[in-house]
Amino acid sequence: MNKLRLFISLLLIIFGTSTMAQVTKADSAHTVHEVQPEFPGGYKALFAYISKNFKYPESAEKTHYQGTVMIKFLIDSTGKLSVDSLDFEKMRFYRKRSDEILKKKAVDDITAEAKRVFESSPVWTPGYSNGKPVRVKYTLPFHLWLN
Repeated sequence: MNKLRLFISLLLIIFGTSTMAQVTKADSAHTVHEVQPEFPGGYKALFAYISKNFKYPESAEKTHYQGTVMIKFLIDSTGKLSVDSLDFEKMRFYRKRSDEILKKKAVDDITAEAKRVFESSPVWTPGYSNGKPVRVKYTLPFHLWLN
C-alpha cells in the first residue's frame, strides 16, 4: 500500500494542475488571478496529505478499477475546498469478469473517498485578484493504480 501511495504522489507531482479564477459580476473585467491558492505547505504537502489519507476502496480493488480521475474543485475566497466534479473517462475495469453491481459500487466508492479526502483537507490560502480574495477552480489529475 505504501508503494501505491508513493506512486499516486509522484504522478500528481508530474502531471500538475490547472487553475482558473472565478470572478463576480462586479469584478467581471478581471479574469486572471494574481496569486494562486496554496495548500498549507505547498504542493509537496498536498500530495503527502492525499497519499496519507486516501484509502483505496475494496470494491475498486476487487474490480481492478484503475486509471486517472480528473478532479475539479473550488477554493473559495476563505480557502475552503469543495469538490465540483469528477471525470472517470480515463478509468478502466481491468478485471473483466466483475459484475455490474460491483463495478457501480467501485465508481461510487472512489467518488465518495475522493470527495472525503479533498473536502476534509486543511483550509488553503485563498487566491487573490486585484488584492481581493477570489474563488479559484482547480483541475487535478488523480492517478489510481494497483500494484
